[in-house]
Amino acid sequence: MQHPRSRTSHLGLRHRCLRGCPSVVLVARKRPLHQILLGLIVIYLTGNLLMASCSDLHLGVLFRFISGLPHGAYFGVGSIVADRLAPRGKSTSAIAIMCSGMTVANLIGIPAGTWLSDMVSWRVIFLFNGAWGILTSSCSTVWFREWNLFRTQG
Repeated sequence: MQHPRSRTSHLGLRHRCLRGCPSVVLVARKRPLHQILLGLIVIYLTGNLLMASCSDLHLGVLFRFISGLPHGAYFGVGSIVADRLAPRGKSTSAIAIMCSGMTVANLIGIPAGTWLSDMVSWRVIFLFNGAWGILTSSCSTVWFREWNLFRTQG
């Protein structure tokens, strides 16, 4: 997918967030938080793994759209979870720590990913993101079993 128009795959970010958040609210409003988070992770990892195997620009745009759908909703649900896990009076710090992952991704992950894609292939980045999603969902599944507060609905 080394095409001059390949940057158009990023143009849908605002559309993914605008459609992703309300869609998640409608579909998941009666579900427990752990199910919502796992569902969002699965959508993310599926989109990235499909993108890693993509060879068509139009499918690439679709797969990037899919992988970006859970973006905004994940931070909203993650903030609720961080608030509920934090000790009394520490919820703001817990939410800040959870959101700091975006800062780390932007400051370290994007430059490292750009360098790696120049050295090896852009597909490696999407494979890494898919593998990271698998690791995240596996760890989350184990942790959710230990936290009784995830039995409540969103």
